[in-house]
Amino acid sequence: HSMYVGRLDNFDWESPNDVNLPGPLTKPFPPTSGHHGTLIEWAKRNNLFHAKTDFDGWVARATKAQVLAFVAEQASNSRDLHKWDAIREQIEALDDASEYGLVSECY
Repeated sequence: HSMYVGRLDNFDWESPNDVNLPGPLTKPFPPTSGHHGTLIEWAKRNNLFHAKTDFDGWVARATKAQVLAFVAEQASNSRDLHKWDAIREQIEALDDASEYGLVSECY
């Protein structure tokens, strides 16, 4: 399993390709349990558009602030806080006005 923040510019939510996930903008997140379930539940709770876009991949559309909120929630349940700090730094460098894909994939 892997989770990361991906770019949505030119992303086709309904592409028929077998591999249809946004390109990564961050390193993979530290391991968390239930990647797909965690992402889907969080997206539903926050009323975010989300979809299965790949054979075993999900994407949720989120603002930078929403991505940071997701990361804060995941980090609060983690023993790898220093790894989350590196991810948070990468997200902080992203444009505030853009939307991003929170990606959960299984490979």
